[in-house]
Amino acid sequence: MKKIVEKIFFALLNFELSKKEVDNEIKNLITTDSLTYLYKLSIEQDLAHLIADSLEQNNLLCDEKLKNLFLKERNKAIFRDEQRKHEFESISNILKNVGIPFIPLKGIIISKLYPETWMRTSCDIDILINKNNLVKVKELLVTKLNYMVKGEFSHDVSLWSQSGVHLELHFSLTDKGDTCSRVLKDVWHYVNEDNDYKLDNDFLYFYHVSHLAKHFKSGGLGVRFFIDEWLLRNKFSYTNKKDILLSECGLLTFANEISKTTDCWFLGEKETDISLEIKEFVLHSGLYGNIKNQAVIQINKKGKLGYILSKIFLPYDELKCQYQVLIKRKWLMPFCQIARWFRLLLGKSKAQTKIKLNTLQNNDKSQANIKDLFDKLEI
Repeated sequence: MKKIVEKIFFALLNFELSKKEVDNEIKNLITTDSLTYLYKLSIEQDLAHLIADSLEQNNLLCDEKLKNLFLKERNKAIFRDEQRKHEFESISNILKNVGIPFIPLKGIIISKLYPETWMRTSCDIDILINKNNLVKVKELLVTKLNYMVKGEFSHDVSLWSQSGVHLELHFSLTDKGDTCSRVLKDVWHYVNEDNDYKLDNDFLYFYHVSHLAKHFKSGGLGVRFFIDEWLLRNKFSYTNKKDILLSECGLLTFANEISKTTDCWFLGEKETDISLEIKEFVLHSGLYGNIKNQAVIQINKKGKLGYILSKIFLPYDELKCQYQVLIKRKWLMPFCQIARWFRLLLGKSKAQTKIKLNTLQNNDKSQANIKDLFDKLEI
C-alpha cells in the first residue's frame, strides 16, 4: 500500500502544479483504503489541500467522509492565505510609510510561483529588517497593528497578530553554528532597492537551498520545500553566481542532487539510487522532520556521550529561548536547567524524551543509512 499511495501522491501533485493528466492506471489505484493512507501522508506533508483540489478536479473523491476531510484542508489553506496576504499588506504599508526597508522571505515570495498563492501554505510571514530598526519596527507593529511580542531569539522576534497570524521578524539570517553565516550576513548586498527590496534571483535560490539544507541536517523536512526548489529553479533565470554562492558554503553537491530528485518527481526523469534515498528520507520526515531523525543525526555528529551531555546541559543561548527570564537574569540558569529536566521527564515532552532514549539505545540500520546519505550529499 505504501508504494501505491506514494505513486498516487506524486501523480496528483503533478496534476495540480503542471496540469499533467492523471492517467487511468493511477485512477484505478484510488480506493477508500488508498485514500485513507493518502490523507495521512498528505497531512504529514502539509499538502492535503493540493491533493484535495487535484482529487476533486478529477472526480476521484469516492468516499464522502474522506471527501469532507480533504476539502476542509483546501478551504483552510485558502482562508489562511487570505489572512496572510492581508497581514503582509498591512505590515508593508506601515514600513513603507516610515521609510524602513525590509525584505520579504520564504513563503510570501515563493507562493507567487504557484498557480494560486493558496497552494503554498505557510505557518508564518517572514520578513528581514536591519537590526538597527528592530526597536522601531516592533513599536510600530505593536502600537499600529496590535501585534503581540511572544519571544525574542538570537536572529528573530516572534509576534502574533490579533487574527492569529504568526510573524517572524528577522534581523539576521544567520544563527549560531550556521555553516552559511559568512554569505548570509551579506544579504543586503544582494537586494534590488528599485524593486521593493527583493532579493536577486541567485541569492534567493541560494538562501532557499541553505535553509533546506539546515532543516535536512537537523531532522529532515517535507516535500513542500522540494516543490519550492523546483518552482524556483524553473520559474527564474540565473547567472553563475548561484553556483558560486552554493560552492562557498559546500552546498553545490547537495543542491544538484535535490534538483535531480525534484526532476524525477515532476518531470518524470529516471530515479537514481540517491534520489530514491532522498525520497525515502523526506517522505518519512514529515513537514519539519521528526524526533527520531533529529536524535540519529545528532548522535552521528556528537557521539553517544556528547549527545547525552548536550541534552542534559543546554547552552545558555538555547536555554534562554525556552526561558525568557534568563535574558535579564542569567544567574537563574541552574534553576532553569532543573525545571527543563522535570519538563522533559514528566511534562508534555516526555513522549519525545522516550523516543530519543530509545534511539540512543538502539543503534539500528537507520542511523547508518542517514549517515551514508549525508556523506553522499556532502553535508
